[in-house]
Amino acid sequence: MEISVDEIVTAAAAILIASLLQPLLPGTITDIEPLTFLNNPYLRVVLIAIIAFALLWWLLSWARKTFGNSSGGRSAAFVATARGKPRRDVSEWEIDKFGVKWRVLHGRRRSLGDAYAYADSPVCPGCGTDLMTDTKPRRFRDDKPIWKCPGCGFTQERPSQFLYEESDAVEHEVEREVRSS
Repeated sequence: MEISVDEIVTAAAAILIASLLQPLLPGTITDIEPLTFLNNPYLRVVLIAIIAFALLWWLLSWARKTFGNSSGGRSAAFVATARGKPRRDVSEWEIDKFGVKWRVLHGRRRSLGDAYAYADSPVCPGCGTDLMTDTKPRRFRDDKPIWKCPGCGFTQERPSQFLYEESDAVEHEVEREVRSS
């Protein structure tokens, strides 16, 4: 059984709310005078916090359903400008660039959206394992950024021209090839 981050956050919020409300609740139902308990400023703050939390939770849930959750099912902070993997009219590409292989998806996020390319991370040309980023120490200069394969030990220097923006360059190349074909 897998417990999601959403379930953990919900349980923690429920425990927090219950611990905040417990001292404010009367001993019995007959101790309550109609609406006089709202005169307590501490209780007002707690109720406003509960309402704000519920509205924020609803807004994030609505945004995830409407725009999609790009984290593959795991909970993540919603970012409206982030492009996730395309879900419609998807074609897969494999491209060699910067001395490594890239798996690129080309398609649409929604049925009426524009098509675009999505490159996640490079893979080892030898064994197909996702590459990790690392650095290679150099004498008298800064360390050189490299990709390193945890599977077979393959290493490849990262390009200095597109450093940290390699996936963007790969996506643009695939989009150019799609337009030309």
